[in-house]
Amino acid sequence: MYLLINMLGMGIAVACAMTAYLLVAYNIEFDSSVDGDKVKNIVKVIHHRKGTDGDNFKELVAPMALGPAAINDIAGITRFSRFCSDGGYLSHGEKGFHETIFFADADFMDMFAPTLVSGSYKSFIDKNSVFLSKKFAHKYFGDEDPIGKAMVASINNIQLNVVVGGVLQDVPFNSTFTENILMRIENYLDIYNLKENDWATAHTASTLFELAEISSATIVANQLKKYTTLRNEFRPDSRSARYELIPFSKRVSPNDVRQSDLHLPIPFIALAIFMSLGGIILLIACFNLTNTTLALSMKRMKEIGVRKVAGSSRLQIGLQFFIEITLTVTLSVGIGFVMALFVIPRFASMWELPYGMKELNSMNIVIALLILLFSSALLAGIYPALFGSRQSPLLLFRSGKTHGGTNWFTSTLLVAQFSLSIMVLIAGTVFTQNATYQDKISFGYDKEMLITALIQGRHEAEALSHAISSNPRIESSSPSFHHFAFINAGERPARIASKEFKAAVYDVGREYFATVGLKLVDGRLFNERDTLDHRSILVDENFVRRNQLTDPLETKVEVEGETLTIIGVVSDHLTDLESDNTENYVYRLAKADQYQILVIRAEASTLSETKRYIDQQWKKLFPGKPLRTDLQQDIVYLEANQYNRNLSRIFFFMTILGCVLSVSGLYSMANLNIHRRTKEIGVRKVLGASVLSILKLINIEFVLILLTAAVLGGWGGYTLTDALLSDLYAQHISVSLVTILLASLFVFLIGIMSTSATIWSTANSNPVQALNET
Repeated sequence: MYLLINMLGMGIAVACAMTAYLLVAYNIEFDSSVDGDKVKNIVKVIHHRKGTDGDNFKELVAPMALGPAAINDIAGITRFSRFCSDGGYLSHGEKGFHETIFFADADFMDMFAPTLVSGSYKSFIDKNSVFLSKKFAHKYFGDEDPIGKAMVASINNIQLNVVVGGVLQDVPFNSTFTENILMRIENYLDIYNLKENDWATAHTASTLFELAEISSATIVANQLKKYTTLRNEFRPDSRSARYELIPFSKRVSPNDVRQSDLHLPIPFIALAIFMSLGGIILLIACFNLTNTTLALSMKRMKEIGVRKVAGSSRLQIGLQFFIEITLTVTLSVGIGFVMALFVIPRFASMWELPYGMKELNSMNIVIALLILLFSSALLAGIYPALFGSRQSPLLLFRSGKTHGGTNWFTSTLLVAQFSLSIMVLIAGTVFTQNATYQDKISFGYDKEMLITALIQGRHEAEALSHAISSNPRIESSSPSFHHFAFINAGERPARIASKEFKAAVYDVGREYFATVGLKLVDGRLFNERDTLDHRSILVDENFVRRNQLTDPLETKVEVEGETLTIIGVVSDHLTDLESDNTENYVYRLAKADQYQILVIRAEASTLSETKRYIDQQWKKLFPGKPLRTDLQQDIVYLEANQYNRNLSRIFFFMTILGCVLSVSGLYSMANLNIHRRTKEIGVRKVLGASVLSILKLINIEFVLILLTAAVLGGWGGYTLTDALLSDLYAQHISVSLVTILLASLFVFLIGIMSTSATIWSTANSNPVQALNET
C-alpha cells in the first residue's frame, strides 16, 4: 500500500516537474527555428536612456530614424530592418478580424529568411504586399490559394489595399518573430505621417543591424553615439544616453528592458515561481519515498544481517537498496510522463500559452527525464542505502526491532514535507481571498456599467452612438482615443515651471467623464462650444497633491513641448490592478480622427444583453466589418482572475498531494516507532499506564516535528505569498496572521491525527501479546 501511494505520488510529482520543465524548455529552445549561421552577424540595438528621475533604463526599441541614418553614415553595417506592430482590422470579402499587424523593412526577408510555404520573398519588395502565416492564411482563405488575393487593412482610421505576396510557415511561439501578418514598414510610416529622418517623433521600433563582421559591434556602437546627441536636440525629454549592440542570439529578458517590439523569453520571475512549485512537490515526493523506504527497510534488518554474515559487503547491500528505489522511481517517472501528456495541455490552456509537448525538442525531453530520474533516485535512495548497509550484524541478530525509527535525518525530512505543505496551503488560501478582495475593490469609476467597442474614426463612432441611443438601457456613450485598462495612455514628459515629471496623458472625448463615472472635484469639464478646450486639460486629485498645487485651476502645464491649461480636477481612480495611485493623470481632448474606441454606459444588471444588442446594431450598420466589444469588468479582471484562479488551483492541488504524501510518511514512521517500542508499551500498561498517557508519551516527538513545521511553513508561506502578490499586483491584500495560524493548525491536526491513530490502535492491544513477542 505504501509503495503504491509513493509510486502514484512520485508520478504526479514527475508530471508537475515536467510541466515546470515546459517553461524552462520554452527559454532553452527559444529561437530554435532560426538558422544560427544566417543570423551570426546580426545584432539587436539596445537603447540606454535616463529617466526624469535620474534612473537609467534600457529599451529594445530605437528612434525610427536610426536605421536609415546609420546604414548611410557608418561603415560596417550591411543591412538593417526595423520591426514594430500595431492593432487594426484585416479583411477579405466578408471575413474580417481585429488583428495585431507587424511591420518590417524590405531587407527583413533577406536577413532572417523565414520559411516560405508559398509565394516569393521578392513580393515583399512591393510596399502593398502582405505576408500571412500558414494558420492565418487558412483563417482568411480556407483551402483556397491566397497568393495574389486582395485584402483590406484598416489601421488608425486609414484604409490600405494590400495583396497577399507569400505564406510563411508557422513558427513556434517561443520565437523572436511571431508575426502572423507582416507588411512593409513604409505603410506604418505613412499611416502616422512619419518621415525617414524624423528624430522628433515618439514612434519607435526594434532595430536590427547586419554587420560585415560581428567583432565590429563595439566599434559600430561607439559611432552611434552621435545619434544620441541628435535625438536629444529634437526631443530634450528623451534623454538618450547611448546605444549598445548585442548579438541576435543573446537572450534579452523582459525584466531587463522597458519596451520591445520583439517577442522575448519568459521573465525569470515566472520561471522561478513555477520551477519552485515543481521543485517543492518533487521534494515532498522524494522525502516521502525516503521515509517510507526507511520504515519498510526496518522489517528487513535480519535479512541484511544474514547477508552480511554470508559475506556481502556494505557496497553490495547499499547498491541493492539504491537499485530497488531507482526501479520504483523509474516506474514513477514512466507514470509521470504519461500523466504529463494530459497535464501539460491543461496547464497551457489555463495560462493561454500556445506551446506544448509537441513543440519540445525530443532529445531535450529524454535528457530532462534522465536528469529527473537520476536526481530523484539520488534524493530518495541515498540515505536508505547508506542506513541499510552500515548496520552491525551482531545488533541485527540480537533484535531487528531495536534500530531505526525517527532520527535527526528522518525528522528533518518530515519537517520539510509538512513545512512545504503549509506554505502552499497558505498561498492557495491567500490567492482565493485576494480574488474576493479585488472583486470588491473600488476603482473610482463605474467599471461595472461600461461596455467598450473598438471603432475607427468619427464616422463609425457617431453612427454607432446614434443607432444605440434609443435603447432605454443605454445611458450614454463617448468616443475616445484612450480608455482605462484597455487602451492605457503612455507616459509623456511634462513640466510645471522648472519641475519635470512624467504624466499619463489620456486623449478622451467630451462626454468621457460622465460616461465612465469619473467625478468632477473642481473647475469644469470639456464642453461643446469652447474651442480653447483643445489647449486645456483636466488632472486628477493625485496630480494636484504630487505637484503641490494649492490652486490648480489655470495652472500652465507643458506636455511634450505644448503648453496647456488646467481647467478642472477629477477624482482619483485606478486604471487596473497594477495601478498604485502614484501616476500623474492628465486628460486632454481627443481629435475626432483619433477616435478608436466607443465607451458605452448601460444598466449593470443587463450588461451582457446590451452588449449583444450593440453587436446586432453594428451588423446592420457595417455588415461586412467585425466589431470587438468587451465588458469593462472583463477587461479589468481578465489577467487577475487568471492568476488568482490558476494559482489557487495549483496551490490547493499541491496541498492535497503534499498532505497525502506527508501523512503516509509520518504514518509509516509512527508505525515503526510503535513497532520498536511494543514491549515498552506492554510493560507500561501492566504497570497501570492509561492509553492516553501512552499516546502522549509516544506522540511527543511527532508534536515537536509538526510544531517546527508549523513555524517554518508559516514563515515560508508568508514570505512566498507576499512576494508573489507584490510582484503581480499593486492592489492586493496583506497575508494575515489568522490565515497562517489556521493553515498551520489544519496541517498540524492532519499530521497528529495520523500518528494518533496508529498509536491508539497499539496502545489498546492486549499487553500480554506485546510482552510475549520475541
